[in-house]
Amino acid sequence: MNPTEPLMDAWKKTASQSLEPARKINLFLVDQIAEMTDQQLKTMESYGLLALAQLKKAAEVRDQESAHTFTLSQADFYSNLTKKALMDAREVSQRNQEIANEVTKLLQDAKTEWTAKK
Repeated sequence: MNPTEPLMDAWKKTASQSLEPARKINLFLVDQIAEMTDQQLKTMESYGLLALAQLKKAAEVRDQESAHTFTLSQADFYSNLTKKALMDAREVSQRNQEIANEVTKLLQDAKTEWTAKK
């Protein structure tokens, strides 16, 4: 047996225990980034589809009456678009707060574990 082997084993165990909180936080953040990216892609798709629908409606304007109808419909469209944007912003804000709370909890748990080992 190598005389440094017990020392290396103890160092590995200590290093592993010390890095565990960072590993937990990193895994949590990677999962959250993946979920947020997925949500952002879905949100971008929905806005893109709304824009395409409006372009199609604009392309259907043929005369003064259809132009008038299209113009009137724009007030509803922008009202709904604003509501959607506010709702999406609230969801992102809420999600960010949940992430911050979870990271704070993970850091608190790590601190408690570290303090208990001393």
